[in-house]
Amino acid sequence: MRISQTKEPLWYGRNRTMVDWMPFVAAHHVRGFNPIAPHRLNLHEVAVVETGQLDLTLDGRRVAVSAGHLTVIPPRTEIRSEEGPNTGQYFWIGLRPARFTPGSLPASVRDEVMAFFATLEGGLPEARPAPGGLVPAVHDLVEVLQDGASSGLDRLARVLGFVAPLDRALSERSGAASRRVPPPIRTALDLIHSSSGADLHVADLPARCGLSRTTFNAWFREATGETPLAYLNQHRIHRAREWLADPEMPVTDIAARLGFSSSQYFASVFRRLTGLSPSAYRARVAAGAGSGP
Repeated sequence: MRISQTKEPLWYGRNRTMVDWMPFVAAHHVRGFNPIAPHRLNLHEVAVVETGQLDLTLDGRRVAVSAGHLTVIPPRTEIRSEEGPNTGQYFWIGLRPARFTPGSLPASVRDEVMAFFATLEGGLPEARPAPGGLVPAVHDLVEVLQDGASSGLDRLARVLGFVAPLDRALSERSGAASRRVPPPIRTALDLIHSSSGADLHVADLPARCGLSRTTFNAWFREATGETPLAYLNQHRIHRAREWLADPEMPVTDIAARLGFSSSQYFASVFRRLTGLSPSAYRARVAAGAGSGP
């Protein structure tokens, strides 16, 4: 396994597919790095400390992660580390919410994955002991994500080996182990994940799922931790980031294809969820900075 020798985390800036339904954006084994300038995350980050200590400031609150501990940082969190260089060795894992194609997973397994990401959204606001098996599982995962050589079954095993202990840590925090996605909400999530955004209206979802608006909104928030509109907008912005990597696609066309009423509204939502304007994000990708923290 390669360990970064540059004292700067090196971000891939593009998804690496381990399994079709879980895109990883970054996975690194880092040996120390310089202070982190303040910025907002636009993806889920998992930091696991192998040796030494990692000092972070998350939304203005200091979090010290010592050896054998982890922290899970949700999107939209402001992160920085300005007290001085961190020492030791750490794993950084960046991943986006799951995406499913019809038949990609049995419904029961898909419910479990959706519940995992719904719980992941809340993060772990403080350092917690890493569950047994997580550190070797992260070793295995990062090795394959960096080198890319592995069979399909081996990739699946390594993903599940990482997700299972992480899910335990998250569930212990929230009591969410029993959370399940009701079939009507699974229908709604399928509609959202299979849509570009332009052909889907939040107001139509309750009727299409056979629920009243009040029940639908309550069940949806319980299952995902988000309102339907917030969840749909996150899906749209995930798609927008992919399209913005194409310098030939105008921002106005992207906004229209995603179903935003105007390019100004699209830019407002994009900035709120990523901390950057669409044009600034495009410039960052073109410069090779990618989509990591």
